[in-house]
Amino acid sequence: MAIKVFYCYAHEDKSLRVTLEKHLGTLKRQELITDWSDRNIDAGKEWAKDINSNLKIANIILLLISPDFVHSEYCYSIEMMHALERHKQGTARVIPIMLRPVDYEGEPFSELQALPTGAIPITDRKWHNRDEAFYDVAQGIRKVVKELLSKQWVDDGNIDLYREQYNEALLAFKHALFFDPANALAHVGLGQTLLHLANIADAPLEMVEDYQKALDAFEQAIRLDETNADAYVGKAQALRWNKGEEEGPNIVNICEHALRLDPKNVDAYILQGDIYTIAGLNEEAVIAYEKAIDVGTFFDTYAWNSKGDALYKLERYKEAIIAYDTVIQAFPKRSYAYKGKADALYKLEQYQEALLVYEQA
Repeated sequence: MAIKVFYCYAHEDKSLRVTLEKHLGTLKRQELITDWSDRNIDAGKEWAKDINSNLKIANIILLLISPDFVHSEYCYSIEMMHALERHKQGTARVIPIMLRPVDYEGEPFSELQALPTGAIPITDRKWHNRDEAFYDVAQGIRKVVKELLSKQWVDDGNIDLYREQYNEALLAFKHALFFDPANALAHVGLGQTLLHLANIADAPLEMVEDYQKALDAFEQAIRLDETNADAYVGKAQALRWNKGEEEGPNIVNICEHALRLDPKNVDAYILQGDIYTIAGLNEEAVIAYEKAIDVGTFFDTYAWNSKGDALYKLERYKEAIIAYDTVIQAFPKRSYAYKGKADALYKLEQYQEALLVYEQA
């Protein structure tokens, strides 16, 4: 996994671009980046098409700013505008590199954080020498590279988590934190993965350790980003499994805080429903599961089935059957939904129908 870097520059600044490439050599040698400029175009290729195709896939686009860059119609009107559009869409990071002094007040790139530090041009006499300026630029680019690599590893980890490939997810989130220990999303992903691993672990001691590690990860995520609702929900889940029923009221309060941050957080409503169910507050549990169903983007089997279970405990058997049937229609092989429906039919003294549904289960 390497970050693709694209140089957008005027040909008059070729020597400065070459020097910058040398200063980024360590990043290349460490295989953290691959770079591309028009020097990579092979003879016979359509240069404009080749430039455009590489510009489209770059993760970092360096705008090497100088009077010649601003004056160049191609650099300014085509390459730069395309780069800024990708930056606006969040599909690439654009970094202006100030090579030579130029008046750029009000230019489209003027709002972006430029390098070197303070946007002092590399050729300015304020630097002791150019190597010092290029070193400052390389350090700034290294920081962005590590942030992007961390984000990529988080994305990979979330995919592995969705696929229930927990060991792969664990490794991905650890990679993400290696590159950026302050990545709150990586801590959240690590915590979620540890919770899943704890739930499938055989050794009780390992389970306790994983729950505590998960709790630590979520609390670190909260310290880094107090607005991350998933971090609070994860903390509540870890407390539920690690501390037991005595944490019930605290867990509900944590979920309430998460919902103030994200009113459409399905997991927060579901966890509230589970805690209410454990406490025997089945009316409240039904409401919580219904909220999870209402705000969810996708069909949530667990919420629907849990709603059915809570309705069953309230002896609202006909409503429970509707909930179980909803699960069965969406996923005809969920045996627990048939079991719940059969139990409700039995309570309604519809014994023959109950028998058939038990056999289906």
